[in-house]
Amino acid sequence: TYIQEGKDLRDVSRVILTGGSLIHTKRTAEIASHALYSVSNPMSLRPVAADIRIDRNYIVAAMGLLSTHYPEIALRIMKKELENNGREK
Repeated sequence: TYIQEGKDLRDVSRVILTGGSLIHTKRTAEIASHALYSVSNPMSLRPVAADIRIDRNYIVAAMGLLSTHYPEIALRIMKKELENNGREK
């Protein structure tokens, strides 16, 4: 019998990477893949397929604050600024 623990993130559609070591490496996609589902660990509750976005300009925190008063503008800026690293499967 297996018991899964933690939040079920299998349906998460987007993962955002931010922070020095994650955005300044050439291995960003490889590192991000560890946050996603893997056939080697089929009982995992990690996202099965998610778009990987990279916050190279550290805007996520500021967009959180901006979104409290201007959510449409914050969303538009994030769509423009967050680098798309492609869909991981």
